[in-house]
Amino acid sequence: MDTNQPGSRSQTTDSAAHAAHDLRNALSVLRGYTQLITRRRHRAGVGIDPDLERALAAVERATDDARVALETLEMELQDPDIDKSSRLRRDA
Repeated sequence: MDTNQPGSRSQTTDSAAHAAHDLRNALSVLRGYTQLITRRRHRAGVGIDPDLERALAAVERATDDARVALETLEMELQDPDIDKSSRLRRDA
């Protein structure tokens, strides 16, 4: 298969890698904001509202889950025969 043709495995892998990189950056921003909110409230001596605390924890869990999913996708793109179940068990 010509890897320079549109739709080739190599081009698909490269496109997915770029998308994963962009998503990882967005996840880092979300994670950073949750940490910043928590840190600023702690430094100000202001408690965190329980609803806000739950929301921040949910964002952190979601970003962690999304990172694992992105890592799994990248591994599968590099080696479609890889056993992803061992990777998912590690993070469970």
